Amino acid sequence: MQLTVERRERAVVVTPSGRLDQTTVPDFQARLLEVLDETSGSAVIVDMAQVEFISSVGLRALNIGFKKSKAGGGSLSVVALRPIVREVFSISRFDKVLAVHEDLNAALAAVDAT
Repeated sequence: MQLTVERRERAVVVTPSGRLDQTTVPDFQARLLEVLDETSGSAVIVDMAQVEFISSVGLRALNIGFKKSKAGGGSLSVVALRPIVREVFSISRFDKVLAVHEDLNAALAAVDAT
């Protein structure tokens, strides 16, 4: 699993790639929480376009990040879910927990609207 972080004017974009499963989530979660600590109160967008698979452990990491972001006055949303990842979000009803946007532009527009 690779992870890039891009600071933009309106938000921080975190882009994981590969699988978010038992073996990769500890690193992903640690880096996500680090980004949230560094950018407290900011909008963080997780670009999931390169994520091939997500397990319940990956959902848990996103939920922990969501709660941390919300507690710090920021926001956490996800964009560009692949069909298999979208299905996991839907079945688990996680798409009712996090804001899910079709693409980065839609997420940035939502940030501007708040």
